[in-house]
Amino acid sequence: MDFEMLVRKKATRSAEWVIVRPGISLCLFYAEPLASLATHIAGILEAYLSFVPPNSIQTYLATDGNWKTLSKGTLTSTLKALRSMKRTSEFWEVHFGQEPAGNVGSYGAHFVGSNLANAVWPLETNLLLLEFPHDFLQQVRSEDFLKFVQNVGSICPFDSGLTGYAFKHLLRTFRRETFEAISQMAMRYIGFDISYDLIRERSRGSVYNVSWLTLLGSHLLERAGGGDAIRKSLPKGASLLDVGSGVLIRAAELPPVGDVNRGADDIEPLRALAKLTQKVRVKVENLGSHDPHFAQRWLNRFE
Repeated sequence: MDFEMLVRKKATRSAEWVIVRPGISLCLFYAEPLASLATHIAGILEAYLSFVPPNSIQTYLATDGNWKTLSKGTLTSTLKALRSMKRTSEFWEVHFGQEPAGNVGSYGAHFVGSNLANAVWPLETNLLLLEFPHDFLQQVRSEDFLKFVQNVGSICPFDSGLTGYAFKHLLRTFRRETFEAISQMAMRYIGFDISYDLIRERSRGSVYNVSWLTLLGSHLLERAGGGDAIRKSLPKGASLLDVGSGVLIRAAELPPVGDVNRGADDIEPLRALAKLTQKVRVKVENLGSHDPHFAQRWLNRFE
């Protein structure tokens, strides 16, 4: 597959920007409040930076809304701020990327967290995204990548999570154009996640997507029927591993693409997994696209 054909750009008067890039994404949701979660996020970010090649992360989103070059001092102060988060902190986020600043690169890391005390969003969770290039599993062994995911999942109890191909974007930059571009591709490549960050407002105790690796926290696992029941119902070739207080379901040897124009034969394990987790699937009406029917079509695309 030519992954470069999934890159999307936006031209402005000053430059042309990469706003969508295909890759592999590790997405984790946490039902832990920001104050107690933040120090663990710092540890996960350090683990990520040690796992990817040196200098993979080069930029950050500054508080003025502009992407800037990331210095060692800024990285150090960011990790220190996470480890000293005050209990009165209501919201905090960090976004790391690659040069050129403001473009979606091969690597990236995003965290969006709050104290989870918003009465409007009682099912709110905190979100972490760790991003890799689409050919990363040609650079490292899949078993080594699996061990990294298991390590990250063991650092702090998660609510849910997934890893597989994804349409990567910068979350806070060119949002409207980004999600319109993704919605035009997502129903063809149904193995890809859309990395919709606002799903965190309604995703506690629910599954919004299944992928190559799907993680279920202890409470979610219980709602889905329990580890033994899921293990017995897994499709051929899939496996279930304990990760911290939850589990990780590996649907296939490698991440599926799910190109419906080519039959999407690699997606069958995800169809089975979607059926297993259907009763705990999130219910939302919007996933970033202006198309009012997109969310329902995408969430139910495996049926």
